[in-house]
Amino acid sequence: MAYADSVSGGLSDTELAMLYEKYSFLLIRRLRVLLRDESLAQDVLHDGFLKLMQSGGALREAQAPLRWLYRVFDNLAIDRLRTRRARGQHESIHHVGEDRVGPAPGVDVEGRDAVVKLLGELGEDDARIAILVFVDRLTQEEAAGELGLSRVTINKRVKALRERASVFLRGEEQHA
Repeated sequence: MAYADSVSGGLSDTELAMLYEKYSFLLIRRLRVLLRDESLAQDVLHDGFLKLMQSGGALREAQAPLRWLYRVFDNLAIDRLRTRRARGQHESIHHVGEDRVGPAPGVDVEGRDAVVKLLGELGEDDARIAILVFVDRLTQEEAAGELGLSRVTINKRVKALRERASVFLRGEEQHA
């Protein structure tokens, strides 16, 4: 990926502007799904671009820039969810047009939403698996390749995530 105005460790204003123009719509849409709160999604988008400005130079070498950006912004979103949960704050109920253009065909929206609500409680590996399988809709084999784990391991973790999401959904129904 060829960028001008190289800045040691971080990205230049020109690089940031190009990235923002090209990827911000995709990133904010993803953050809305993960965080389920418009203002929180906007905050994380802003924080992510600040992080890129300060230390995003590795993006220049990324073979798949969008995948690299997703990983950075996913981690920021998960960290924000964990921080909120640790402070006793719960996710906003504002279902920010999470899918303003509608979910992809075949997406189990309830299952995906249940797993997304659990992101702040999951370990790093399980959170990555949840995002890849339930949000990005990768097959278990694709997720295994992305994470460098066996398909059997992914299968076991996805099964456990589904069970946990199911318990979570039953608990929500009882509170409703």
